[in-house]
Amino acid sequence: MAAAADAVPCEMMFGRIAEKEPLKIRVEQKLLLGEKQLILPGNVKKMLSENELNTGDGVLLLRMQGGQRFLITDKITKGAGV
Repeated sequence: MAAAADAVPCEMMFGRIAEKEPLKIRVEQKLLLGEKQLILPGNVKKMLSENELNTGDGVLLLRMQGGQRFLITDKITKGAGV
């Protein structure tokens, strides 16, 4: 039980939209995430469809335990340090 409490279920990361169609997110300089690795909640899908998220915009990601899937939580606004 202590081991489960010590485990980190996810890690927060910052990324930038590298391409909008198909959606690709660049994390750091070497990691490029494609659609199969991304989880898009409703608010992010809405931002994409209404052109509120564009190439070059910063996004906040949660890297799921195991590191294979990434949840886009929100757009990073100006002045947020990304």
